[in-house]
Amino acid sequence: MVHGDYLYRGDHLANVIMAVQEGAIGSEWDRALTHKPVTFESSPQEIREYLLGGAMPECSVCHEKVDSVEARQLSVEEVQQIKQHIRQRNQKAA
Repeated sequence: MVHGDYLYRGDHLANVIMAVQEGAIGSEWDRALTHKPVTFESSPQEIREYLLGGAMPECSVCHEKVDSVEARQLSVEEVQQIKQHIRQRNQKAA
């Protein structure tokens, strides 16, 4: 999920973080705030590692069963295309 200048690995995690920051949900969800999403300033390698990485402590805020597909290797070119798409989307929104 893209929100502002950040790319989050999952929608649910991003939504929990935003809800905690806005005070919409209780402090029992504060553990999500330790999550550090990647930004436009991140290198293609950092973005690839982030998207393909294993479970993080913050994953505990997500549902027990999540439907997903197998991760695949992203090329540097694919990561750069993702970054370009995010930049274009943000420019249109501004």
